[in-house]
Amino acid sequence: MKFRLILLLIDLILIVNLNAQSKKEYIQYLKNNSIDIKNSGTNWDLVLDSSFYTNDFFWVGEEHAIKYSYDALWILFKQIHKKVGFKYYLLEASYIYEFYLNKYLETGDEKYLNMVFKATKGTMGCNIDQFEFYRKLYQYNQGLSKEKKIEFISIDIEHQYNETDKYIRSLFHNLDLPKDTSDFVNIFLHTEGDYKNLYKKLSIDLSSDSIKYKMIFKSDYSTFWYLVRNINYTFQAYEVINSPKQWDQTRDSLMFENYKIRLLNHAFMKSKVFAYFGTNHCYLEKTKNIHWIASLIKNSNPALKSTSIVMLYSGCKAMRPIWLFPKNKRISSKENKDYVNFSVDGDSKNIHRKSSRGNYILFNIINTATTFKTSKIFLNDTDNDKFMRDYFQYILLIKDSPASVPYGQ
Repeated sequence: MKFRLILLLIDLILIVNLNAQSKKEYIQYLKNNSIDIKNSGTNWDLVLDSSFYTNDFFWVGEEHAIKYSYDALWILFKQIHKKVGFKYYLLEASYIYEFYLNKYLETGDEKYLNMVFKATKGTMGCNIDQFEFYRKLYQYNQGLSKEKKIEFISIDIEHQYNETDKYIRSLFHNLDLPKDTSDFVNIFLHTEGDYKNLYKKLSIDLSSDSIKYKMIFKSDYSTFWYLVRNINYTFQAYEVINSPKQWDQTRDSLMFENYKIRLLNHAFMKSKVFAYFGTNHCYLEKTKNIHWIASLIKNSNPALKSTSIVMLYSGCKAMRPIWLFPKNKRISSKENKDYVNFSVDGDSKNIHRKSSRGNYILFNIINTATTFKTSKIFLNDTDNDKFMRDYFQYILLIKDSPASVPYGQ
């Protein structure tokens, strides 16, 4: 499994680096440059100085479906928003996810929130802890003025493309459609399934006769165009899904294309962005094989300032859907036939655990010239001239967390 490989590599990295530099020095540095973020009386300035809040993008990387991650996320979210007042919350999710979440923020109607989680059933994101996080965010957003309210922005491909297809079809409702029954618009509306070929044909027709679609959709045309394009992006990425490096490179490059489109109508630098993604996506520099989305965005504009916090886990459990495991290696679960709880521990020899007290410890790794100089995030996939703090500047250690619980169970 991909996540097993990542954790094994992190373990090997720490073992190698601790042989090359003093374990005592490493632990001492961590102790001197850390805070317990769950402690209400903690002095954040000990780790996050004033320069931290001048960034435009605040990336937070996590391992999906670990309960305490969402508690830590909420604490970070409030602290950073209190200081910078960011407007945009960037999602590792499909446009349909963004659409329903923003409807929820606008109306407070939980039917939209339920639609998000029903659409993502069977995924790591479909868990109660994330559901409750959005509830808290709604209440928090209610206390903000209209012009300062937070808005969700998605840049991922359409993983839930069957749900997106329903939304696209709803856009045609009560519109003036071509009277010619052989026109592809009418063929599309009377065809179901085989999404890959259907949307490929729709994209071709859209490209060849955009005026027709602009007349049909008027102000909704740009949304329609984006969604058709993004569903086709999904199938483009799925062609290489069995090759992890190709999948990651393709998916993140397509996310970057979506980011550039969203940039046309959103002043990300001016309004600031909080981004919560899987850990790898939050690396601010290219690894040997992959340009991750955070690095693509950061390097697209020399004036853009970014920082990254990644969560590291010690003695934790994660909720994993059964389909992630090969059929011959699937683990049975007495609690739930669709999910299992999987051990997650990237803290080799408990080095970070020994350097901290509490379950939510934030380490600053940018204030030393020696301790992290030779540290790498990968043994085989990091650029030779890059160090750990080039990829991220803070580590948030999560200890002894149970797995998230599936939503709706």
